[in-house]
Amino acid sequence: MGAIGEYMKIAFDELERIMKDVGKEIRTDDLWEIVKQHAIAGAVSGVGAAALPGVGAVIATGAAVTSTVAMYVRLSKVLGVSFKEGALRALASVLIADLSSYVVTTLTLSAALSFIPIVGQAGSAVLCAAANFSVVYLAAYIFIKTLTKLFKAGKKPDGVSEEELQDIAKEVSSENDLKDVVKEASKQYKENKENKENV
Repeated sequence: MGAIGEYMKIAFDELERIMKDVGKEIRTDDLWEIVKQHAIAGAVSGVGAAALPGVGAVIATGAAVTSTVAMYVRLSKVLGVSFKEGALRALASVLIADLSSYVVTTLTLSAALSFIPIVGQAGSAVLCAAANFSVVYLAAYIFIKTLTKLFKAGKKPDGVSEEELQDIAKEVSSENDLKDVVKEASKQYKENKENKENV
């Protein structure tokens, strides 16, 4: 995968500025590498799940949650922040549940995925891969924006409850045009496929 997408870069840059204000230096390249690795892992799990009719969607969603939780833990470690026990899994579970159908609908209606033949098992596998990639990508974007909102409010991540963290993430979702972020994710996925990077 190539350069950081525009929306993700803006989110990273905003967080970087806020972190500097609290005396912490971060490298956006490190954050991007983590997001990229887990989005690709999500895509790979999506391909495998598509081969299992009936239960495939459930497995794909579970895999996206697992990949997102692992990504949140790694991002938190790089950023030097911690959360209450169980908060990251709870956040990932809620976000994936909320985002999955939205992402699939956006992708199937988007010209950004016109390169995918949405027919038969092969088309289903590619759509599942693209959807999982995009869900994890979008979950990363919302997480970064949520952290930025927390720091702007002068709150420490380990001082907020699961419910408050989820409420802030929902505010972020409603305040931002996520459709454009999904399109950006699908573009990143397409570039990844063309470069044959693991998907």
